[in-house]
Amino acid sequence: MIVRALLLALALVLGQGAPQGALALTPEQATHVGGDLTTAGKKLAALGRIADAQSPRPFATHVQLMLLSVVLLAGAVFITRWLTRRFRTACLADPLHSRAASGLLALDLLDRAALSGMAYVLSQLWYTSGSTHDLLGIALLWSIVRWWLAMWLVEALLRPRLPQFRLVQMDTATAALIKRVAAVVLYVGVASISLLPLLLRAQMPLHSAQVVALVQGMVVALGGAIGLFAYHRHHLRVRLEGGTQALPPKLLQRLVFGLAALMVVALWLAWTIGVMALEFSIYHSLVWSLRIAAFALISGYAAWRYFNHWAELRLAAATRIGGPSEDDPELAPASRLTTVLPMVLSDA
Repeated sequence: MIVRALLLALALVLGQGAPQGALALTPEQATHVGGDLTTAGKKLAALGRIADAQSPRPFATHVQLMLLSVVLLAGAVFITRWLTRRFRTACLADPLHSRAASGLLALDLLDRAALSGMAYVLSQLWYTSGSTHDLLGIALLWSIVRWWLAMWLVEALLRPRLPQFRLVQMDTATAALIKRVAAVVLYVGVASISLLPLLLRAQMPLHSAQVVALVQGMVVALGGAIGLFAYHRHHLRVRLEGGTQALPPKLLQRLVFGLAALMVVALWLAWTIGVMALEFSIYHSLVWSLRIAAFALISGYAAWRYFNHWAELRLAAATRIGGPSEDDPELAPASRLTTVLPMVLSDA
């Protein structure tokens, strides 16, 4: 919402404060990508046309409805978390981390389901006329829903306030920084994607919309680079302080960092090529592949922790600590399972 307001204010300022020479430009000059900067007001004037579009309600009233919608969406998340606070407390007290992490993930999905349900109800109550203003309200609602769903994965990986459930190893300050950066750049990306169809509907030139999309891609890529730099700086600082025992092997760390950097570059290139060619099949394939990989990582980690806990219980039941000696005929012989399990757990 803040990003939209800033864009709208910028459009109004540029549209009203453009130099007089810009008014004499030809349509070809006004729509030329990378041309004179005085055309910026006309390129972004589509935002002003959205505000001036015909609608059953005045635009000021519509802005108030959108603000109220944001408050109600936040309220839905707050109420859901308040109603499930006992379950969260039980998850935090669970000695089995895999079960606790799975429970927290399910509770996080529950508040996102409540948010989605509230957004659908609001869209059916207040934004059904099909006007440009209502389409703007729907874009706002679903941009928040998509952003909050994306933040579920970020929260699952980083857990700034719950280091015991953090999947990516780093300190709390670094995790909090990366989460804030991810929250900002993800909403910039989601909001711009939601807003671009409205800009095109408001007669923004296609080339100008491509420029906006390219800038959005650069902002998201820059956020990814900032997150990678913070992650790398954390590991470098820990190694300089002599805390290497708490870090993964250096080769593995470099491999993970290199793969993450390659992912950011590949996504940025796929987005840039898609915007220029108006063909996003490569970009969507990469995004879905990353979503599947992230889901596999989280579910695989939870499954491994469940297996680890089961194996420890199985070994504890099969081993008599402080019991009779191995020569005791009443001692049950070791099974293949209890023989192999310690090797599996030690290799992992």
